[in-house]
Amino acid sequence: MRALLSSALLVAASLGGCTFSDEDGGRPGGSSSSSPLPAADGTDLGACTDAECEVEVRENDRLSLDARWRVAAMSVEYLSEEKITLKLDRVSGSLELEGDSEPDPSNFDAVYLSVTAGRQGRVNDIELRMIGGDSKRAILVLKPVT
Repeated sequence: MRALLSSALLVAASLGGCTFSDEDGGRPGGSSSSSPLPAADGTDLGACTDAECEVEVRENDRLSLDARWRVAAMSVEYLSEEKITLKLDRVSGSLELEGDSEPDPSNFDAVYLSVTAGRQGRVNDIELRMIGGDSKRAILVLKPVT
């Protein structure tokens, strides 16, 4: 019994620093990426509706938000080790931005916002942070500004 418990503790300790890599399909146990895994809310993009989440995102992922945030959705347009570019869709009312942003000339209701690993951004009352990533996936944190 004691040996079984020791083995279980050894396995749990070895899994504590999990990362993901392309070679292992993004599963725990890989070691070639510096991106942390798992995000607190995993890949559950629905956890971001209230603008309080930590999720793993990939290009073309779409995060829907409550109407109170005055942005209906954020779509991941670009990822790198250092940057996430989000397209903010169906903006209603005024839009307050912090970070690198630019309007979409073909769609007046859309704006692009980039958040870098070292610099957070803000959309209205939502703070955005990137805490790690690569060209295929990144961890994005949304938090209401109080």
